[in-house]
Amino acid sequence: FCSLSSSLSKGEEHISSRLKRYGIVRRKKSVPASRVRTAPLHVQMAVEEVHRWLFVEGGHFEDVQSLMTEYSNYIREEFGIPLDRLYYGGVGLHPKLTAYLWRWEPTEFEHREMPQEIFERRNELFSPDEPFCVLEQGRAEFVRIRDSDTYIPPDTEKWFRAGGYKDYFALPDIHRGVSKGGLAWSTKNPDGFSEDDIQFFQLTHSALTTIMRLHTNDLVLKTLTDRMEKEIDDRTNELASANRKLELANAEISKQSAKQLEHFASMSHEIRTPLNCIVGLSSLLLDSDDMSDANMDSIKMIHSSADLLAGVVNDVLDYAKLESGHFEVDIRSIDLQSTVDAVVLSISNKVMEKNVKVRTNYCGMLPRMINTDSRRLQQILYNLLGNAGKFSRDGTFIDFSIRLVTDTSSGQNKIRFAVKDYGKGIDKSDFESIFRPFSQASKETQTIYGGTGLGLSITSKLINKLGGTISVDSELGKYAEFVVELPYDGDIIDPSVYKQKLRNTTIVILDQNEKFTSTYSMEDEFMPLCPTLVKVAGLSVIRSSKWLELKEKLGLDVGGKHYVFLVNQDLEEMNAIEHMKTRLGEGNSSWFTFGSKPTGNIRHFKSLTGIFPSILLDTISEAVAFDHAKRDRDA
Repeated sequence: FCSLSSSLSKGEEHISSRLKRYGIVRRKKSVPASRVRTAPLHVQMAVEEVHRWLFVEGGHFEDVQSLMTEYSNYIREEFGIPLDRLYYGGVGLHPKLTAYLWRWEPTEFEHREMPQEIFERRNELFSPDEPFCVLEQGRAEFVRIRDSDTYIPPDTEKWFRAGGYKDYFALPDIHRGVSKGGLAWSTKNPDGFSEDDIQFFQLTHSALTTIMRLHTNDLVLKTLTDRMEKEIDDRTNELASANRKLELANAEISKQSAKQLEHFASMSHEIRTPLNCIVGLSSLLLDSDDMSDANMDSIKMIHSSADLLAGVVNDVLDYAKLESGHFEVDIRSIDLQSTVDAVVLSISNKVMEKNVKVRTNYCGMLPRMINTDSRRLQQILYNLLGNAGKFSRDGTFIDFSIRLVTDTSSGQNKIRFAVKDYGKGIDKSDFESIFRPFSQASKETQTIYGGTGLGLSITSKLINKLGGTISVDSELGKYAEFVVELPYDGDIIDPSVYKQKLRNTTIVILDQNEKFTSTYSMEDEFMPLCPTLVKVAGLSVIRSSKWLELKEKLGLDVGGKHYVFLVNQDLEEMNAIEHMKTRLGEGNSSWFTFGSKPTGNIRHFKSLTGIFPSILLDTISEAVAFDHAKRDRDA
């Protein structure tokens, strides 16, 4: 990223040699603003240089004016693009909150805030043919106006003719499917913009508008701060007559709000921390039942808008850190079960409204503790599972599995994480491009699902930092599967050891959901103690969906064995349990329940599929040993 910026300080000769690649001859400084192309613009190389420049230099400017000025001078000087006017109309978060206009010309810069009534009355104040109206309403993907056109929208024509402009090109600023304004380039060059110039604008537009949105943070934060302070004051007055508990809660909110407002004033350029505070505080207010509808709508708007902007900021800053090399990983021994549980629970709650369920399958050789960076692993899994939830069809599954595998070529052990969704899928031609920054599978994906196009790029770089790899497999209209492999140097559990620990023991699973109705492949691998594990570990397992069926499966000959019952808490019937204990004989059975409901039973699992098999079988083995010892003492 720093190659071009560092080379600019090494003299005119070096600069000119770089510019020749773009077909530009740079004349001596005594002839200002004179740039002549001797060959067509090399668009792809120019785009790459601008992307590097934006993400190295773009974040260091004080404001939008500095960014637009430097950008305009940069592309004029470096690429010979005849730019004489750059115009950006942007909505900071929402038209009712913030909207701004910026206009750059070589000798003049204008910035102003748009009054709210302009947006409410724009249909009567402006011609529907004005470029930004056309783009906002989605009637065109771009607008181009030349001085030779027989019709130019009236408001545009005034400044266009008066300023002697010859060519105008405008693109919309679409962020996560929502119009955020637009960006327009204009020139007085008699020949107008070349087709290479237009292609250059189109290819750099997304990165440029992303950086521009980040630079509106001071204005956005000031507006949000004023509005949030007013909302909190109003809320405090409304709760004056509430009980003591609500008064204490409100006092805490006011205290935290005051601290954050002070922080906004002193840290205006640190955008991530203020945005996170806005999201957190608005979440607290959203949980209240005593807020008016109008106030609740405002808080919802603040919360969702700040969350969207925070996502963009985090993506861009994480990407910039990774690219700059200022990024470290913290490898240490971590509890893998707890690490993945937190991610699975979060995603499960997030996709619940789509009736999508996360199915987990963990291999029997998987240990509880591994060496890696827990925070970065969670970030990787959250990105992949979050994408799977976003693209899953309603009522389907997200399959999440973890296995230990051995690389056949190197003999190295690896831990493999696989995330599979049954949504729209990805075209094979896009397998490489989706990992590039600012790239998505299609324009439709960006329009419908939103996003910066940085998620998978960041994920792949994090995986690379951890010494791993990522791959994708997909079939359009059916599924998409991402596989992550990280190096593993720990011990491998041998499932066959449980054959000895649980000899003469039969595990009985009583679950009304025992039979899956899914038509997807490998459904048996997502069952509790799946058939593959049962075979490898040499276990004796009986599965049943109701008590009567279980009695038939056990038969009459139950002597000489120990039975471990894993009973879904929805089927927990005391009469049936006591009858079964009597039938089996005192001390010949161990009992566990499982399910998501809270219980005081210490022998209880929240899930049989969400727990690593080694942990589940260790717990069962310890219980069997304990019950055998108790039976022997009592005898």
